[in-house]
Formats: sequence, C-alpha cells, structure tokens
Amino acid sequence: MPMTASAFVWCASPVTQAQWRAVATWDPPVGKEWERELNPSPSFFCPDNASKQPPPFFDGAFHLFPQEPSTNQRPVDNVDWNDAREFCRRLSQRTGRAYTLPSEAQWEVACRAGTTTPFAFGPTLSAQLANTNTNSDASHVYGNGVLGSSRQQSTPVGMFPANAWGLHDMHGNVQEWCLDDWPWPQGAGKMVVTRGGSWHDPPIACRSAARAKELAGGGGTNTVGFRVVCLPQGRSIPPDVVAPGAAWEVTAEWTGGGASVVSA
Repeated sequence: MPMTASAFVWCASPVTQAQWRAVATWDPPVGKEWERELNPSPSFFCPDNASKQPPPFFDGAFHLFPQEPSTNQRPVDNVDWNDAREFCRRLSQRTGRAYTLPSEAQWEVACRAGTTTPFAFGPTLSAQLANTNTNSDASHVYGNGVLGSSRQQSTPVGMFPANAWGLHDMHGNVQEWCLDDWPWPQGAGKMVVTRGGSWHDPPIACRSAARAKELAGGGGTNTVGFRVVCLPQGRSIPPDVVAPGAAWEVTAEWTGGGASVVSA
C-alpha cells in the first residue's frame, strides 16, 4: 500500500544544540509551569560533556572539525522521546501553532522525496553523502558502495547534500524520534520508532525504509535526535531560536536555507 501524508512543514535539519538550548531555557508563561524540565545542554557531543564517561559506541576521540568553532550546529543528542515531545509542546505554546514529531509514515515520505530507491540519493550511500559508518568491512557498505570513513561522532547539520525536497541529514548523523509506538511486551517499557540511522550505523540501517526502536524514556543516547513538523502556516519560530545562517523550517515563505513546502 502506498503511503500518503497530508501537507506538512518540516524542519530542514535535525534540531541543533543551539536551538534546543534556546527552547530549554525559555521561561514558562506567567503563572504556569512547563510539563517537563529540559536540560539545556544534554548532548554528549559537546565540549562540556564529551570528557565525561563515554557511553557505548564511542571511542572517546571527540573533537571539533576544522573551522567548527563550537558544536552549536550539531544535532542535539541524549534527549529521549519525552524530552522531544516537551520541546514540541513549548514551541506550540509559544507560537500558537501545532508542532509535533513526525509520524513514521510522514518521515518516510519526506525522506524519499519522491524516490523509490533505497536512499534518496540512489541505490547506495557513500561517506560523501551522509554521516554513516562505512569504515569496517563489507558488511558496512550497501549494494555497490565502497568502504569509506567513519567519523565516529555527529557532524554539523547541513554538512551533507539535501534530498530533493531540501531536507538534510535524513540518512545518518542521528536517528530521529517518530510519534509511533513499537509493539513491545507490556511492562518492558515504552518503545518508540526511530528512523534514518546514525553516525554509528552502516548504510543498510540508514535506508529510507529502515526502522529501529529506542526506549521512550531514560535520557536518550548519543545516536538519537529529532526534528519537528508543523502545519504549513509560514514562518513561526521565534528569532532567538534561529541560529545565524541556519534554516529552521522548510517553508515557501522562508527560504533561509533553500526551502520548500513538503507535501505528499
């Protein structure tokens, strides 16, 4: 059955550390409290946190890339599904528009951007197109792909080409939380779908159709972030959330990063 999704507006890239910090430090409306406290600096891949106990899937070799002054433009990580939902609630309350995580169906439609190949870029994925792990053995390539490099950490959003709809990092960098539950035995903890794969995953796990799951709670991991969607109502993100030169929404009205309305 073909997937369909009503018109929706997408964040052009995963939510960055700078964007997360701005929303996490907002004061609640007068006389009210936020439903959930947010850590302004949760990400493992930032100078303040990378020297602490390394989590799994990391060799401790965190570093800034050449000409990268800070990790502000890297995707936020170490945020769980509940944190991401709180981020969306705050955006919605501040802007008066409905922000949410995408459904799994919406995510795949946007990732494919009209394509039917395993990746939005074609039948395989190289280290020049996405931040994935192609640095081990033949199991870390897909189709006729070749071994490349493994950066062993997240990279600034928008560092790699966008798909045909102007969306960056739909393959690799960080997995992205979706709204959908993953069926799981009762009492074992809520599991939620993630899509897109990460810097740690081989290309096969970063395909447009690839699915994964993570615990909704527990603080997240350094391989998972998220992006938000909204009904296409024009620019609505407060200016203090938008880093200079960065595209926040993908909208027809605001083309700060080469943007377009995504619909299917």
